[in-house]
This record gives sequence, structure tokens and C-alpha cells, in this order.
Amino acid sequence: MLPDQATLESGLTMIARCKQETGDIWHAHFGAAAIASYFFAKENRLSDLTIRCLTDQSEAMIKKHLRTPAILKANGCAVQQAESAILEALEPTIDRLHWVGHNVIYAAVSLLAVGATRRT
Repeated sequence: MLPDQATLESGLTMIARCKQETGDIWHAHFGAAAIASYFFAKENRLSDLTIRCLTDQSEAMIKKHLRTPAILKANGCAVQQAESAILEALEPTIDRLHWVGHNVIYAAVSLLAVGATRRT
């Protein structure tokens, strides 16, 4: 059983709210990992056991680290508006891959997740 869209929504929420909730961006790693687990399971030919283990671990991580309910549906933000906001936020730092490229990593997984929520 593949992870469901709630994994994407939880991941996006952790990335979007990490600074506000924790005072830094480290917590966004959990959001990026949740999104990555969704796409890793979806895009690769994994055994049912591997998918179940991956999904269980991702769900446990989300349960432990998601501090507020997923905000994607609550805010009703248009997908195009969210994509534009992500790209606009990335623009000032794209020429400086500081923090070992985290700005691009977080933007890339966020855009993937937002795009996937559009298709479902």
C-alpha cells in the first residue's frame, strides 16, 4: 500500500511552518523526508514489505514531528499560488546554495508535493 496524499500535506506543513513553530529551519528536514518517502515509494518498484516499512516509518515520523494539523486543505491555497510563492521565495538565494543547498531541496520537494496534490 503506497503512502497517501496526507503524507504530502503533512510534509508541506512541516516545511512551511518550521520556522514559525521552532525558530529555525532544521525541523523542515522531517517534512522533506515525508515528501521524499511518498515519491520514493510511488516511483520505484519496491516489494510490498519495503513499502509497508517505509510507510510505517514515515507515518511514525509525521506523528512525532507534525506539530499542527496539515494546512493544505484548511487554507484552501490555490496550487498555482503556492507554486509561485515557493519559487518567489527561492529566487533571492538561488545563486547561493547556502546551507548545502537546502533552499533548493526544500523548494524542489515542495513543488513536487504541490504538483501531486493537484493531480489527485
